[in-house]
Amino acid sequence: MDIIEIVSQGGLIAVGSLAVSLAYKYFNNKISKKVSSPLNHLFFEKIKYERRVHLKSIKLKYKNKFCKGRTILFTDMLDKKFKIWKMTVREFVSEALKLKATGAELENLSSRYINKIVEDYEREWHTMGVPENVIDKFMEWHGQRIKMLLEFINPICIGDSYDSVEEKLNAILDIHKVLIVITIIDVEKTLGQMNGELTGLEYKGLIIE
Repeated sequence: MDIIEIVSQGGLIAVGSLAVSLAYKYFNNKISKKVSSPLNHLFFEKIKYERRVHLKSIKLKYKNKFCKGRTILFTDMLDKKFKIWKMTVREFVSEALKLKATGAELENLSSRYINKIVEDYEREWHTMGVPENVIDKFMEWHGQRIKMLLEFINPICIGDSYDSVEEKLNAILDIHKVLIVITIIDVEKTLGQMNGELTGLEYKGLIIE
């Protein structure tokens, strides 16, 4: 069963369990004395792949027909969010490594950067002309994921399972990586369920069906 099936069938509880499993697996497979650099974490490659390849292949339908307006909106929203997400997480990791942040300091730093990601992509979406009701609807879904992310980061930062800031950052990035797919699902769900709320709105000169 792949991650999309897990998310679809199990919902938020399954996502949380998966995040715990990833962190647990990372800790228990820590055989080498040398910890890989968080700046080389697969999160960065995954988000690059989504932007360059996967997003371009997704076509949204409305009433069982391809909908160009919804598809362009979908792709633009995610591409901008992923660009900001990747750049800001890299800044977070670099600052945490420079400060050798541990415990509460690392948790506070992580929370600050997560809030910055949300503020920055929402501001960019407004600038791009994404309809206000789309942004609001998306946050109804996605706000739960942000809360989940913060809740799982707490024991990573404060607990005794990890010995170094590098290990803690890698565990945090494991959870960020899981949320990439969940974010795609949340945007698709937002645009798929708005129906009449979205129909007739204009985006990039297109009237959305």
